[in-house]
Order: sequence, then C-alpha cells, then structure tokens
Amino acid sequence: MKRAICALILLLASRPALAEKSPAQFAGEMIARLKAAHPESVFANDGAVPLQVAVKGGGHDGAQLMLYRLYDFCRNVPAENCEAGKDNFVAKALAPLPEARRENLRGIVRGADYYDAAQQQGSKEKRQPWFFARKIGDDLYEILALDSPTQIALANAADLKRMRIKPEAAWALARTQTLSAIPALPDPASLLASAAMFEGEEYVGSMLADTQGWQAVRDAIGPDLFVTVTSDQFVMVSLMGEGPGLDRFAEAVAADCRSAERCISPHVYRFEQGMWVIEK
Repeated sequence: MKRAICALILLLASRPALAEKSPAQFAGEMIARLKAAHPESVFANDGAVPLQVAVKGGGHDGAQLMLYRLYDFCRNVPAENCEAGKDNFVAKALAPLPEARRENLRGIVRGADYYDAAQQQGSKEKRQPWFFARKIGDDLYEILALDSPTQIALANAADLKRMRIKPEAAWALARTQTLSAIPALPDPASLLASAAMFEGEEYVGSMLADTQGWQAVRDAIGPDLFVTVTSDQFVMVSLMGEGPGLDRFAEAVAADCRSAERCISPHVYRFEQGMWVIEK
C-alpha cells in the first residue's frame, strides 16, 4: 500500500499546472472553438456565469453546456492534456444522444455535484424529478443511464415508456449489463495482501453501486476497508488504519481528482451499513 501511495504522489507532483486563465477568458476560447465546429448554432454566456454556455438554433436550441469541470481540469494538468480535453469536449458536446433501447441501459455512479446539476436542469424543464437515481453514499448516487459510443445520457420516464419497460426491470437490466463490462469486486483475501487498483475506459466507477457485494467484502475484512473513485476510469481499494498515512493518501486522492477530466469524487470512503461514508 505504501508503494501505491508514494507512486501516486510522485505522479501528481510531476504534473505542472497551466498558467491560469480567468473563467471569462477560458469560456471565450471555448465558445470560439464551439462556433468553429458548429457554425449552425449560436453560443453565448452570461458575464455573471461565464462557465455556463447557452446554445441556440441548429437542432440544439435550449441546450446548456457546462465548462466548470473542464476549466478545473485545465488548471491542474499539462497543456497537452488540457488541449486534448478541450478537443474531446467540442467533439462530444453536441453529439447525438444515445437511443432509448434496452441494450443501451447502464448504471453510472456520480457525485452530488453532478446529481444536483442534473436536478436543476430538470426543474427548468418543469419535470423534476426527471431521472432515476438512488443514493449509495454520503455524496454518491447510482443513476440510470443510456450508453452510446460517444455519449452517456440520463434515462427518463419517456425513455422507459419508449422501451416498454418498468423502472424496476430497467434497473435490473442496467445493472446486469454494466456489471458484465467492468471488473469483478476484489477478493477479500487478496486485499489483505495488497491494495487493488481497477482501470478501464468507462463505468469502472459503477463498481461502487454493487452495495450487496461490497457488504460481503466489508464483512470479511472489517472497518479498515477504504475505496476511492476519482473518475469513471479508476477505482482504488485498500486497507488502512487511521493516522498520517491515511491523511497523505487523502491529499493525493484529492489532487488526483483535480487532475481528472471528469472527477466523480475527491474523497476516501468507508463502507458502513450498506452506504459509502466519507472518511476524508
């Protein structure tokens, strides 16, 4: 475990931050890129909220693009990583949404900031609550979603109606299809020997949604089970007691979150009474 912590801290220390731009400057650059990629649409922002961009026309009228995470990402990574993130954002921002098909159902894990932003979007459309979610931790949610090669979208009641499926059946199918595409939970015996790290393209964070499975791991190991989910591509599981080591680990996790293009959580979690509880 100590080797894993040291490696993570060294990795983070090697990442030089970009020279900071103001939110308004950053938004202006991104609006110019979006206009060049989508000349059929108009992009504009409110000076008071520069990192929120409204879209008009071109088949995307009324869409809202949020630049907050991309801005924070670019403040904490090398220039080439930031450029890749900007290109990725522009390419996917107005991509077609996933189709409401049963085989596209997935379960995603997201933090409270993501959940709250989605709820605000729903209230603007006067259909809140408009998506399906369950709380799995202090600030973590499992959310019913639709998958495509370029986008993940939240599933709503209208989507389920088109698929002719009830919410309970949709949840069950989404979990089955998600679990088949991600790593299995770690074996308790292996965790007693060393920390486990899981990486993948997408949905690795959905490992945390298997609360019944984690309860079994917790029962076998005890209260020193810790988990981090800094992105949908990376989950770390370890055993560690209280003390300076845990504090240093928590600092490294928070730094890694700041360097992730779409961080889920900067926290270290324990599993208690069927829920993920923030430890640090």
